[in-house]
Amino acid sequence: MKVNRWLSSAMLLATVLYAVTGCSKGEETSSVSTVPTTEEAPPSSSEPVTLIMYQVGSGIEDNEFKEIIADPVKKKYPNITVELQRLQQGTTLESAVAAQQYPDLIFAGILDVNRLKDLGLVTDLNPYIKKYKYDLSQLQTSTTDMVAKYSDKGEMLAMPFTLGFPIMYYNKDIFDKLAVPYPKDGMSWEETIALAKRVTVNDNGTQYQGFDNGVAFARLSLSMLQDKYDAKREKAQLTTPGWARVLNYFKEWRSIPGNSEPGTLKMFQEGKLAMKADYNGALAQFEDMAKKGDPLNWDMVTQPTFSDQPYVVDTPLQILLMSGTSKHKDEVFKVFEVVTGKESQLNLSKNARPSVLKDAEVQKVFGQNFQSLKGKNIAAPFKYKYSPINVASRYDDIINKYINSASTQVVKGVDVNTALREAEEAANKEIQSMLVK
Repeated sequence: MKVNRWLSSAMLLATVLYAVTGCSKGEETSSVSTVPTTEEAPPSSSEPVTLIMYQVGSGIEDNEFKEIIADPVKKKYPNITVELQRLQQGTTLESAVAAQQYPDLIFAGILDVNRLKDLGLVTDLNPYIKKYKYDLSQLQTSTTDMVAKYSDKGEMLAMPFTLGFPIMYYNKDIFDKLAVPYPKDGMSWEETIALAKRVTVNDNGTQYQGFDNGVAFARLSLSMLQDKYDAKREKAQLTTPGWARVLNYFKEWRSIPGNSEPGTLKMFQEGKLAMKADYNGALAQFEDMAKKGDPLNWDMVTQPTFSDQPYVVDTPLQILLMSGTSKHKDEVFKVFEVVTGKESQLNLSKNARPSVLKDAEVQKVFGQNFQSLKGKNIAAPFKYKYSPINVASRYDDIINKYINSASTQVVKGVDVNTALREAEEAANKEIQSMLVK
């Protein structure tokens, strides 16, 4: 049996977690915390409790945390205080756990589940769902399906909290200046690249770029639904027709004369980038610009998708997890109940964070609190057919490094198939070096 070498610190930690979670000699250990049955679970106290929350992977601003988590919980349960503790520079989640600096709950992205599981920072929520009669059917099926992908034995290791979404922003001033029709929802990658060629021009010394991705190519490829790791073979898998297809798209738009530079958010804000494939996180920055009196003349449409899979994208899901080391698990679950309730999700939606609820009323108020979204195409994010994102492996950081390297190589003229083969070989060599018999 192969053992992942980088997990050695987590394995050394097992003894600590073993004692914390109350295991006795001879019992089978697990990285997933368990609890007593519903009937045996102790009632939660009304005594003052401070819950420590860590942020891992997905971003949340301090003011957002206060508005969408801390304040709603305090309103419902005055005895519960949720405190966001950010890891200090130079401190990793692994080193914090090794120092026994444990959180009670974690705000994370769905891709972080395996990492948190390895560190013992997850709890099966099923007993609490049963105890508090929590209605899972109110949640969008795509979100619970995504969480279920990380389960070994039917556990529910995370609570869906809010959805992200891929989106394509476009600068209306550039299209108006060049008299080119605006992008529209439902465009394919081929149509987007063709449009990018029309708006990549040099006008009196000003270079306008037509299109680029606002995130690393490895992240963009997630929305293209490409598997990068074969768990059975314990190897990267990049030499596939699907990977060749998406890397060819990247090479084609970066090979447009005048469109070779990475398209940054700053470039878009300065009016030099016509279209930018990104995620919804940029909305908060556009809102901040509007509040400062420097609004951008922009709009958005659905991100390009495969012509044979229109509107199909991944599910960028933000989640909340109950730490396996928490001594206040009932209170943590009460936090989950509050922040996934209709009142809180309405507030989330109004502040341009898509809700995980099926409730149509919640979706209708999306972005109402953002003045920068007035008159914008806010229907775009709700046209997607969400597909569960590929389950993250422990080697994703390694593989992503070589995927991004391959994207750099093809722009320099390296053949797509060669770049992918070399990336796969390099990734597998590094992965194998981390495995021992």
